[in-house]
Amino acid sequence: MNRYTPTKIDALSGVRIVEVAVGVEHTLALASDGRLYAFGCNSRGSLGLGSSALGTISQPTIVSTPETFVKLAAGSLHSVGLTASGAVYTWGANDQGQLGTSSSFVKLRVTPRTMT
Repeated sequence: MNRYTPTKIDALSGVRIVEVAVGVEHTLALASDGRLYAFGCNSRGSLGLGSSALGTISQPTIVSTPETFVKLAAGSLHSVGLTASGAVYTWGANDQGQLGTSSSFVKLRVTPRTMT
């Protein structure tokens, strides 16, 4: 359902969100404790939820990661997270090498992984 006026996301009530990043059809929200929430269209694994199945996740869902994040960015169909230790995690589409992987054969990542 499209919305044409600002609408509060009830599922995030009680969660202190400190940063939001938006892609073409997905949204990431960073909580003050470093937890990452994702919602929207999962095209090419852009939500980082472990699947590349095209579908819509309408409720913010916690993305499972080994570290917590301090900064986020979202591209068209990919996402990037920076941890307090300085590690950079990427996930989503990699058709143009935007995930920073060392392999040109990796076309997508469905879960956040460090850039190696």
